[in-house]
Amino acid sequence: MNAGFCICDGEAYAATKATLLVQLMAIFQIEDDETIDAYLERMYEEELYYYTEWEDEDDTHDQPTPDEILSARQAVFNQLSKH
Repeated sequence: MNAGFCICDGEAYAATKATLLVQLMAIFQIEDDETIDAYLERMYEEELYYYTEWEDEDDTHDQPTPDEILSARQAVFNQLSKH
């Protein structure tokens, strides 16, 4: 993930608005007459989240190495051959 929402100064992250909403609502209640957009705006104004993009200095960790792929395939094969 190289872009998304940072929640509570890095305590949590969300890639989508839906995930952001779920995570915020687990911490802060939405008011009875408040719309989702108004709730998100209020949370943003209270500086409880922000949207950001970043570059991973070493994107090679985002993709498995050939050895990791081989190891995962072998583990799956070993599990399947036991049954």
